[in-house]
Amino acid sequence: MKKKIILCTALVASLSFTSCVNEDLENLQNQIDELNEKVVDLEASQEQALLAAIAQMEATIQALSSTNAEQYATLLASYEAIQEEVAQNKNAVYYGSLLTDADYATFTAQGATIVTGKVTASTAEHVSALANVRVVGGNLDLTVFSDVTFENLETVGQHLDLSGSTDESSVSFPMLNSVGGAVYVNANEGLKSISADELVLVSSDLMITENPMMSSISFEKLAQVGGLNIEGEPGSDEDIMGPLRSFNIGMPNVNGSVSVMYVFGGMLNLGTIDGDLSVEHALFSEITSTTQSLSGLNLYNQGTSTLSFENLEEIVNNLRIEQAHYEFIDPDGGFGTWGTQASTSVFSEELENGMMEFPTFSSLEYIGGELNISGQGFDQLTTVDAFNKVLYLGGYNNNFQLKNANLESVNVFNALEELAQWGGIINVSVDANWFVGFNNLVNAQNTDIYMTLNPIQPKYDIGAGEDGLVYLEGVDYETAKLNAFNNLQSAKTLNLYAMEVTEVSAFSSLTSLNTFHWSTYLTLTLPMDSDLYSCSLGGLFDMVSNSDGSNISIAYKGESPNNPGLYVRLVVEDEVAFAQEKIAACDTAAE
Repeated sequence: MKKKIILCTALVASLSFTSCVNEDLENLQNQIDELNEKVVDLEASQEQALLAAIAQMEATIQALSSTNAEQYATLLASYEAIQEEVAQNKNAVYYGSLLTDADYATFTAQGATIVTGKVTASTAEHVSALANVRVVGGNLDLTVFSDVTFENLETVGQHLDLSGSTDESSVSFPMLNSVGGAVYVNANEGLKSISADELVLVSSDLMITENPMMSSISFEKLAQVGGLNIEGEPGSDEDIMGPLRSFNIGMPNVNGSVSVMYVFGGMLNLGTIDGDLSVEHALFSEITSTTQSLSGLNLYNQGTSTLSFENLEEIVNNLRIEQAHYEFIDPDGGFGTWGTQASTSVFSEELENGMMEFPTFSSLEYIGGELNISGQGFDQLTTVDAFNKVLYLGGYNNNFQLKNANLESVNVFNALEELAQWGGIINVSVDANWFVGFNNLVNAQNTDIYMTLNPIQPKYDIGAGEDGLVYLEGVDYETAKLNAFNNLQSAKTLNLYAMEVTEVSAFSSLTSLNTFHWSTYLTLTLPMDSDLYSCSLGGLFDMVSNSDGSNISIAYKGESPNNPGLYVRLVVEDEVAFAQEKIAACDTAAE
């Protein structure tokens, strides 16, 4: 009886154990099935994310202008081929990211060419393992590289980032046609060149900065980019031109702003620009843009031969064109190019020449911010004919100063109708033999106006000739004509310097200044021959003759009473009497 009980108990235990094992196995299988489903779902989601990124770039391409139709067609064909391979050849797709050595080992064993996730290459072995990759669905981060060519890479779904490499290197992407995010090439101590000459689309920014050895940048088919920021390295005392002297970025439309610094070769050709355009310390053979509108324009210290903005109609904010003088005054420690200390006078002839041609801005009608045309580096210009369709100037402090120049003629702002800022400033100072400007402006909105015209004078160089002073080749003036502000009726103050002028037709309609101004509201420095200006400035002389002479300063060119034969600036003691004398002279001439 006891044996039967033991046997029954053992049988029950056996059945119970079998049942438990079966249940555990069933649970385990369920977990495996669930895990497989998650893997499948994950792969599907990664595949969908990859295809979605490609689809988004496709949509961007299809929405773009047909001006680059051939490049766009090639790009779309590449996207279609990638989508077909993802659909038909699962072994070609690595589902996941490449971050660790183990990831790379699995990827290499599979022989995949498409990575759905992120790729970080932090060793030379990682970089070598990417030789056959066509597509990276996420970010591609390269932190270690030497000379390398990514022969097969066509598309990066998100950002392409080359940063932090110290090895001397050149990097090429001969098949890369699109980047769904930004391209960052930053802080690579040894990187000498980067090229991606099939690259058509960068959906976000292209930024190349802090690469001290960078000498060549080439993206010759680039057609669309989010924003553009290129910064080479400045030069040295021995050579003011830095290393970046080969530059080609195609002619992209830019959905943001453009900033370029320290590039000393190639051309900067741009399509439309949705933000600012800033070029500083650069030497291009030409700078062009087809854009109709800019947020702001900044051209500072550049030696470009040709500047063309023929379609530009509007600058929403500030316009700045500023040229420093490029000659070294004292090779042993004086001022050098761009204000740096100079230990030698070896420098580029092209940059020494400064700006070679002033853009006409033939379609520009609106400047919403301040105007700043200034500097000493305009000595290669002989004529300036610009801004003659501008109707509106919105800035408070506006400067148009062309100094150290050999200008035969300047013709500017003769359509300007409106100054937006009450109580602003217009400061015009030009070295030229003939100035014509601002002749359509009627009301200067209580503005301070400064008008200075100096004719071309012989110039000096330093260190040439036995006495250390020789004339540079130049043109001495026989005539210096001033034709400006002839429709202007009112302003706040006027400071006119025209002591060396030989013909005057200026401010002929101006009859109203702010005589209640607490300081000097009218300053005139006039030529020696009063016949040149007695009638032209008749309205001003009428105003002076009807005043008590306070807060008025008048001077003219005359022979020094203490040094006969020396002509100097003589100050008028009785401004009212002087004005009445000129009015009478004009009346006599009219008879």
